[in-house]
Amino acid sequence: AASLVPSLSFIGKAALPPLRFVSASAARQHPSKKAAGYIYADAVTSTQRMLGVCDGISGVQQMGLRPDELPLQMLAQCQLGINELVNRGRVPVNSDGHWLMELIKDAYDRTDALGATTALLVALEENRRLAIANIGDCALLLLRLSPVGDARLVKRFRTDALRYEANKPVQLMRFANTNPADTHLVISGARMNTVACEPGDLIVMGSDGIFDNLEDEEIVAILEEFFLELSAGSRGGLSADDARRLAQSSSNRARGKLADTGLPAVLVLQQAAQALVDAAIANVSTEGVNASGTQEAEVSKQRRLPGSADDTTALVAMVVEASSPAAGSDLLRPPPPPGGGPP
Repeated sequence: AASLVPSLSFIGKAALPPLRFVSASAARQHPSKKAAGYIYADAVTSTQRMLGVCDGISGVQQMGLRPDELPLQMLAQCQLGINELVNRGRVPVNSDGHWLMELIKDAYDRTDALGATTALLVALEENRRLAIANIGDCALLLLRLSPVGDARLVKRFRTDALRYEANKPVQLMRFANTNPADTHLVISGARMNTVACEPGDLIVMGSDGIFDNLEDEEIVAILEEFFLELSAGSRGGLSADDARRLAQSSSNRARGKLADTGLPAVLVLQQAAQALVDAAIANVSTEGVNASGTQEAEVSKQRRLPGSADDTTALVAMVVEASSPAAGSDLLRPPPPPGGGPP
């Protein structure tokens, strides 16, 4: 495998205090897909410097393969790769994000499982920028509290899906006759973005089980409910004044107040992720769901997509300063148990 160290001349010390992720995730398989005997094939990884979601292609199970093995291996190797860069102080500062593409190639070369998967990774560079690589139809939203002080969230960025055709996402694969060079070409075609971020930003990532079944506006509304409830004190978190100060202040530590004033940030993020999963599954009509656990497309004037009875995974993260107490509270979600996955 190629070296994980990016060949960038501008790696160096960041001018601004570094940022980190605090995150949590939730996952559940739609009951109809579970009843059909499909293995839960989504996977997530979450560290202070990188977040990732993979959606294994369930169809390989009909070939006698486990659809969860390649996504789990991919994210495990990606996590090892980012840890290696962090430990060597070699995470880029002002890059175009393509170093993340190389990390994915190296991770793929270190796996041996057969199958296919989509992949979405986001990593924090030390200059308050996110490097994002998307291969397939997992998605990411970057949300920021409105500066007007009403605990509303504003959408700052959204990834675009990468598909061969409407219902066929671009995917990494390995089969008996697969040439690794072909998969490297797929990775080279990943949709890359770099986006500025700041303390207090929220990141929502998910498999298509989330984004096929929830509009972006629904996702924002669900997360806003948590902020509004926190403001009302129903979850023992921020007061209304605290929420306004969080939204209005330009102070880095004030922007991280959700994590700095005793609020169990990981617990709240976990609850938000679970709410997204529950809402996504509830939005899938049971009518027209076939034995394979998928739903036939129907014309709908109300929704962008008809809904998908699928594996459903949400990861919600907050960006905080490295000096924040919450920055030491990584939540590493264990992989689903073999054969079962989330309930």
